[in-house]
Amino acid sequence: MTLTDYRELEPPSGVKPTRIRRADQVPWSNFEELWRHRELCWVLTWRNIRVRYKQTVLGASWAILQPFMLMIVFTIFFGWLTRMPSDGLPYPVFVYTGLTAWQFFARAFNEGSASIANSPHLITKIYFPRLYLPISVTLACLVDLFFGLVALAALLAWYGIAPGAAILLMPLFMALAIVTALGASFLIAPAHAIYRDVAHLLPFLTQVWLFASPVVYPASLVPERWRWLYDLNPMVTVVDGFRWGLTRGAPLGWEDALSGSFVAAAMLVLGYVYFRRREAVMTDIV
Repeated sequence: MTLTDYRELEPPSGVKPTRIRRADQVPWSNFEELWRHRELCWVLTWRNIRVRYKQTVLGASWAILQPFMLMIVFTIFFGWLTRMPSDGLPYPVFVYTGLTAWQFFARAFNEGSASIANSPHLITKIYFPRLYLPISVTLACLVDLFFGLVALAALLAWYGIAPGAAILLMPLFMALAIVTALGASFLIAPAHAIYRDVAHLLPFLTQVWLFASPVVYPASLVPERWRWLYDLNPMVTVVDGFRWGLTRGAPLGWEDALSGSFVAAAMLVLGYVYFRRREAVMTDIV
């Protein structure tokens, strides 16, 4: 049979032909595919949750103990020794609220960035939308965020602090944290799969990002002339938004929040395009 004969072959009646394209040539073409395989996302998310708490003595308590221990350390060194201002809040409440938001982002960012490199047994044997790996990791981290918020509620009750009406905006700040984590993971995950040096860079990048966010200090300490640059960090809006919504802290400047939200959205779009363009390459190398 010649090549011409192959071209003249038609699919059987009722069978829809499928055209196969390279993923790096059509980065916007798989939205329908993502929706069609959405059940797989929930399966991967549940797998990540089970693996995280499997064979652990304390289980989900780690989601509370880690920020709690950091709160004690930061309270001793920044609250008692250096007398760091805290916008009128008790410093343990101030720092634990910031750590609750930060711990969710840091875990989602680090685990999402390493999700491709840590799953060679999956991506080299079967095909599925690779985007679901960092997405499922981020969704699994919401469980830790829930336990962290429960512990934070107990801390607020201990200090007699009641949330205000701004708590209704908490879903927006949580969504911004998710978008920021996904955008950063989409940008780093392909490079992490191809260049293993990125594994050494991630902890350093996370630490720098921590101190570039108002977790242990208030954003009011940043000089006014540098605030426009500082507010480009989406986690500034997330951390300050958590404090405003849960503790009646300093009100959030909406112009500053819009700049951080725009950066987070841009990271998500650019990260998605970059991830899709590198998907075929990283699958072969990982």
